[in-house]
Amino acid sequence: MLLFKEKFTYLHGEQNLFNIKNIGAQDYLWDYSLPKSYYQNMLKMASFDLEGQAMRLFYKIDSNQANSGSNRLIKDEGSCLINCNILSGKVQNSVLIDVEAATVEAQDSVIISSNSKMIKTHLSLLYKNKPSLFYPSSGSHIEQS
Repeated sequence: MLLFKEKFTYLHGEQNLFNIKNIGAQDYLWDYSLPKSYYQNMLKMASFDLEGQAMRLFYKIDSNQANSGSNRLIKDEGSCLINCNILSGKVQNSVLIDVEAATVEAQDSVIISSNSKMIKTHLSLLYKNKPSLFYPSSGSHIEQS
Protein backbone atom coordinates (compact mmCIF):
# COMPACT_ATOMS: atom_id res chain seq x y z
CA MET A 1 0.00 0.00 0.00
CA LEU A 2 2.89 2.36 0.71
CA LEU A 3 4.25 1.81 -2.80
CA PHE A 4 0.84 2.62 -4.27
CA LYS A 5 0.58 5.76 -2.10
CA GLU A 6 4.03 6.97 -3.15
CA LYS A 7 3.32 6.49 -6.86
CA PHE A 8 -0.18 7.95 -6.58
CA THR A 9 0.90 11.10 -4.75
CA TYR A 10 3.82 11.54 -7.16
CA LEU A 11 1.46 11.40 -10.16
CA HIS A 12 -1.62 13.06 -8.70
CA GLY A 13 -0.47 15.33 -5.90
CA GLU A 14 -1.92 15.44 -2.44
CA GLN A 15 -5.47 14.29 -3.21
CA ASN A 16 -7.12 12.19 -0.54
CA LEU A 17 -6.39 8.50 -1.10
CA PHE A 18 -8.78 6.95 1.40
CA ASN A 19 -11.18 9.01 3.43
CA ILE A 20 -14.10 7.78 5.51
CA LYS A 21 -15.67 11.22 6.05
CA ASN A 22 -15.73 13.04 2.74
CA ILE A 23 -16.61 11.62 -0.63
CA GLY A 24 -16.12 14.84 -2.50
CA ALA A 25 -15.10 15.92 -5.96
CA GLN A 26 -11.43 15.08 -5.38
CA ASP A 27 -12.01 11.56 -4.03
CA TYR A 28 -12.56 8.39 -6.02
CA LEU A 29 -15.36 6.00 -5.11
CA TRP A 30 -15.39 2.72 -7.02
CA ASP A 31 -18.64 1.04 -6.03
CA TYR A 32 -19.10 -2.50 -7.37
CA SER A 33 -22.30 -3.38 -5.52
CA LEU A 34 -24.70 -3.25 -8.48
CA PRO A 35 -24.23 -4.36 -12.11
CA LYS A 36 -24.68 -0.78 -13.38
CA SER A 37 -22.01 0.66 -11.05
CA TYR A 38 -19.74 -2.34 -11.72
CA TYR A 39 -19.99 -1.66 -15.47
CA GLN A 40 -19.45 2.09 -15.10
CA ASN A 41 -16.47 1.72 -12.79
CA MET A 42 -14.75 -1.00 -14.81
CA LEU A 43 -14.97 1.20 -17.93
CA LYS A 44 -13.00 3.88 -16.07
CA MET A 45 -9.93 1.68 -16.58
CA ALA A 46 -10.09 2.55 -20.30
CA SER A 47 -10.12 6.28 -19.55
CA PHE A 48 -7.11 8.58 -19.95
CA ASP A 49 -8.15 10.95 -17.17
CA LEU A 50 -6.59 11.03 -13.69
CA GLU A 51 -9.13 8.58 -12.30
CA GLY A 52 -8.42 6.04 -15.06
CA GLN A 53 -4.69 6.35 -14.39
CA ALA A 54 -5.26 5.97 -10.65
CA MET A 55 -7.41 2.87 -11.18
CA ARG A 56 -4.82 1.19 -13.41
CA LEU A 57 -2.13 2.03 -10.85
CA PHE A 58 -4.25 0.71 -7.95
CA TYR A 59 -4.96 -2.59 -9.73
CA LYS A 60 -1.33 -2.79 -10.96
CA ILE A 61 -2.25 -2.82 -14.63
CA ASP A 62 0.79 -1.77 -16.62
CA SER A 63 0.79 -0.73 -20.27
CA ASN A 64 1.90 -4.19 -21.44
CA GLN A 65 -1.09 -5.85 -19.76
CA ALA A 66 -3.49 -3.19 -20.97
CA ASN A 67 -2.36 -3.65 -24.56
CA SER A 68 -2.12 -7.43 -24.88
CA GLY A 69 -3.82 -9.05 -27.85
CA SER A 70 -3.07 -10.46 -31.28
CA ASN A 71 -1.81 -8.50 -34.26
CA ARG A 72 -5.11 -9.20 -36.09
CA LEU A 73 -7.09 -7.50 -33.33
CA ILE A 74 -7.72 -3.78 -33.79
CA LYS A 75 -7.82 -2.10 -30.40
CA ASP A 76 -7.98 1.56 -29.44
CA GLU A 77 -5.34 2.96 -27.12
CA GLY A 78 -7.50 3.10 -23.99
CA SER A 79 -9.05 -0.36 -24.01
CA CYS A 80 -7.62 -2.84 -21.51
CA LEU A 81 -7.15 -6.48 -22.48
CA ILE A 82 -5.81 -8.58 -19.63
CA ASN A 83 -5.06 -12.29 -19.96
CA CYS A 84 -6.99 -12.51 -23.24
CA ASN A 85 -6.62 -14.89 -26.17
CA ILE A 86 -8.44 -13.22 -29.07
CA LEU A 87 -7.55 -13.96 -32.68
CA SER A 88 -9.25 -11.06 -34.45
CA GLY A 89 -11.83 -8.30 -34.17
CA LYS A 90 -12.15 -4.71 -33.00
CA VAL A 91 -12.25 -3.42 -29.41
CA GLN A 92 -13.16 0.18 -28.60
CA ASN A 93 -13.37 1.80 -25.15
CA SER A 94 -13.75 -1.58 -23.46
CA VAL A 95 -12.23 -3.69 -20.70
CA LEU A 96 -11.70 -7.41 -21.33
CA ILE A 97 -10.30 -9.75 -18.69
CA ASP A 98 -9.78 -13.51 -19.16
CA VAL A 99 -11.54 -13.62 -22.53
CA GLU A 100 -10.99 -16.36 -25.12
CA ALA A 101 -12.59 -15.95 -28.53
CA ALA A 102 -11.86 -16.27 -32.21
CA THR A 103 -13.43 -12.87 -32.88
CA VAL A 104 -14.49 -10.01 -30.60
CA GLU A 105 -16.34 -6.88 -31.70
CA ALA A 106 -16.79 -4.80 -28.54
CA GLN A 107 -17.59 -1.15 -27.98
CA ASP A 108 -18.14 0.50 -24.59
CA SER A 109 -18.31 -2.93 -22.99
CA VAL A 110 -16.89 -4.93 -20.09
CA ILE A 111 -16.27 -8.65 -20.72
CA ILE A 112 -14.90 -10.84 -17.94
CA SER A 113 -14.17 -14.59 -17.77
CA SER A 114 -15.93 -15.39 -21.03
CA ASN A 115 -15.20 -17.67 -23.94
CA SER A 116 -16.89 -18.13 -27.27
CA LYS A 117 -16.21 -18.40 -30.98
CA MET A 118 -17.55 -14.88 -31.55
CA ILE A 119 -18.58 -12.07 -29.21
CA LYS A 120 -20.25 -8.97 -30.64
CA THR A 121 -21.41 -6.45 -28.08
CA HIS A 122 -22.10 -2.76 -27.49
CA LEU A 123 -22.81 -1.04 -24.14
CA SER A 124 -22.78 -4.41 -22.36
CA LEU A 125 -21.49 -6.23 -19.32
CA LEU A 126 -20.71 -9.91 -19.91
CA TYR A 127 -19.48 -11.92 -16.93
CA LYS A 128 -18.59 -15.63 -16.95
CA ASN A 129 -20.30 -16.08 -20.28
CA LYS A 130 -20.38 -19.68 -21.42
CA PRO A 131 -22.23 -19.93 -24.74
CA SER A 132 -24.40 -22.89 -23.82
CA LEU A 133 -25.73 -21.03 -20.77
CA PHE A 134 -26.08 -17.55 -22.29
CA TYR A 135 -29.20 -16.07 -23.82
CA PRO A 136 -28.11 -12.85 -25.55
CA SER A 137 -29.96 -9.59 -25.12
CA SER A 138 -30.62 -7.30 -28.04
CA GLY A 139 -27.25 -5.59 -27.48
CA SER A 140 -25.09 -8.72 -27.68
CA HIS A 141 -24.53 -11.64 -30.00
CA ILE A 142 -22.63 -14.77 -28.95
CA GLU A 143 -21.78 -17.74 -31.16
CA GLN A 144 -20.98 -21.08 -29.61
CA SER A 145 -17.55 -22.56 -30.08
